[in-house]
Amino acid sequence: MTVHLESPTSAEQMGFLDLEGISITYGDKTAVRDIDLRIGENEFVSIIGPSGCGKSTLLHVLAGLKSPATGQITYRANDVTADVGKRLRTGYVFQDHRLLPWRTVRRNIEIAMHSAGIPKTEWDSQIERYLSLLQVREHVDTWPMKLSGGQRQRVSIARALAVRPDLVLMDEPFSGLDEVTGRTIRVELDRMRLTSATPTLFVTHSIREALFLSDRILVLSRGPATVLKEITIDLPRPRAYGDPLLVRLEEELVTEVLEVWEPAAETQQ
Repeated sequence: MTVHLESPTSAEQMGFLDLEGISITYGDKTAVRDIDLRIGENEFVSIIGPSGCGKSTLLHVLAGLKSPATGQITYRANDVTADVGKRLRTGYVFQDHRLLPWRTVRRNIEIAMHSAGIPKTEWDSQIERYLSLLQVREHVDTWPMKLSGGQRQRVSIARALAVRPDLVLMDEPFSGLDEVTGRTIRVELDRMRLTSATPTLFVTHSIREALFLSDRILVLSRGPATVLKEITIDLPRPRAYGDPLLVRLEEELVTEVLEVWEPAAETQQ
């Protein structure tokens, strides 16, 4: 088991998805500056950084909701910068479940699959597969608001996976859950990587969560965000959330980024 901490470098080898020199602006304000990011086939990549640094903005660009000011996005060696939202099918998991309360779990997922162009003949098998993997199969015909918060978020993840995405985007999906429920879903998500390793870009504030789930982590600076460090997590799956190695790595990384994310912290001690 090894963990590699490396300074950020531009991608020399083309990956499944490559972002090169990406800058994102809102008017005259720069949110993200000159970001390089590579996501490999079947890879789980996390982005961590201080609040408001632009982490979620990168997801918006890949979902086609925001255009970059500069840079290039390459998908399977094709330049998709101008129309990434049309060329790259994404499954998006938000902080909130965003399920339609007037539709059952089944209908919520069917609506997403219909929008993604999944053949209707495959709907039942997709619903069965992902609700079963996430342990909410028995709630397939339940109204969302009759489910617990954790169950609704499991359904949200199943919906994102059922559309057969090229890339899953997850924006702090467990931040609104209690620790026990959040940890349970993290463990399930980790185990799912053994059989359903869809490329994933995951945004989180939790360093432990990122270390536990990821193949690689990008550490961003305060805004406008740049890449401070890239970390490769070479640990076998399934993983243990309380693994002493992860605990030690969390402490080391917190100490390291504290100086950059909160430069006043040391002077106040």
